[in-house]
Amino acid sequence: MFEGEQNLNVTLQRYQSALSALVNNYITFGLTHNDGLRGEFRQSAHKVENQLKSVDSALQPLIEQHEPQVRIYRLGITALTSVVLILVLIKSFATFYQAFVNVLTFFYRCRRQYQ
Repeated sequence: MFEGEQNLNVTLQRYQSALSALVNNYITFGLTHNDGLRGEFRQSAHKVENQLKSVDSALQPLIEQHEPQVRIYRLGITALTSVVLILVLIKSFATFYQAFVNVLTFFYRCRRQYQ
């Protein structure tokens, strides 16, 4: 039974060592959201959030200032695209019309030739 007690002691020491390491890791990670690495990360995230808010506040007047100009560009691009599409449609219709006239002329000549 002495050997069994030694094995039990070794197993208990391993368990205690593993449990101690687990507790230390939990403490390092942070027992609450403000402690340890989790707390540091949370503080850093809040700092970044505040910095982004200040950048947003600084850029908002610039965005509002250029918004009318962007609206004019958007309307111009829309109009130009519409004109180009209309011209392409007209050209396509003219090409189709010419091909249709050629087909009709061909059939008319064939009919005259074989009559």
